[in-house]
Amino acid sequence: MEQDIDLIDALLKRAKDRRRLDLPSDFPKKPISAYNIFLSKVIKNGSLLEYDSKDRFVQAARIWKGLDPAKKEKFFKKYRLAVEKHDVQMEEFKAAHPELNIRPTPKSKRKLDAKTVRNEQQPSTSHPSTSKHVDLHEASFQCFALAKQDKYAEKYNLRGEDLMKKLRRKFDRMSADKQQKWHDFVTKENCIDCPMSSIKRDGAA
Repeated sequence: MEQDIDLIDALLKRAKDRRRLDLPSDFPKKPISAYNIFLSKVIKNGSLLEYDSKDRFVQAARIWKGLDPAKKEKFFKKYRLAVEKHDVQMEEFKAAHPELNIRPTPKSKRKLDAKTVRNEQQPSTSHPSTSKHVDLHEASFQCFALAKQDKYAEKYNLRGEDLMKKLRRKFDRMSADKQQKWHDFVTKENCIDCPMSSIKRDGAA
């Protein structure tokens, strides 16, 4: 599994922005963390719309921290299943694309043990750029969606899945520079307290 992640990193290092990288269409997408699975659910049900954009990140982290262990485990289970599925997809990808000929440096196999789960339970301290299983692009979208959901809900009169699809299209169509700003905020702030006023001044969506 660790070698599979190294393969992803080796491929992504060929370009600064993921959208500029000419990868095969069947290249597996890295799974998002348990916390971001939880965050996605919070966005869809609109439970944080009463808070302003900055406070939403803080409030989401507080809810996650105080979540019942049994309920939290459901998100970790989804994450573990996603990782297992991703490993299978990576094996299939490597078998289908021998022409890539990428040989990552062998490392000891990483296990999803109790320590890994404990680390995933700390959204305020875990660093997205150091978690090899977390997709930075997806985490950036979650940050963007949580900040902008009320604006788009009101502007387009959308809720739930329709709202998420609208936000996804908007984020995916952003310029590389605007997306990079969200990547930077996620890396620095872990999507807990993004300085939204700075984004607006810089002209992001």
